[in-house]
Amino acid sequence: MTPTEARHTLELLAQGLHPQTLQALPASEALEAPQVIRALFMGARALALVSDGRKLDEPAVVADAPAVPRQRPAKAGKGWATDEDEQLAQAFDAGTAIKELAITHERSRGAIRARLMKLGKISD
Repeated sequence: MTPTEARHTLELLAQGLHPQTLQALPASEALEAPQVIRALFMGARALALVSDGRKLDEPAVVADAPAVPRQRPAKAGKGWATDEDEQLAQAFDAGTAIKELAITHERSRGAIRARLMKLGKISD
């Protein structure tokens, strides 16, 4: 595995995606923990620096690394239709993970959580 391939794998994991199938990973406390996500992104950035020939102990290792571009979900910022609310609630009640709901509804995990709170399905 090359540093570039390892970097790509870490970036996908940090985004909650399986590196080979690109499907959402099942819910996991470990992979959803902010410190784990940050560590995965930092590892990816460090690999980018190594592949560019820079040393890891240089002062601004992470600050100089390019940001990983994030694509916004297709329905980001758009309103929710009543039937979409019903589908979301039914899928959540059936045990579908928030990551999977986000992919299905083309929205961020944060948007899914916020909508589930509004629907009374989860609390803070």
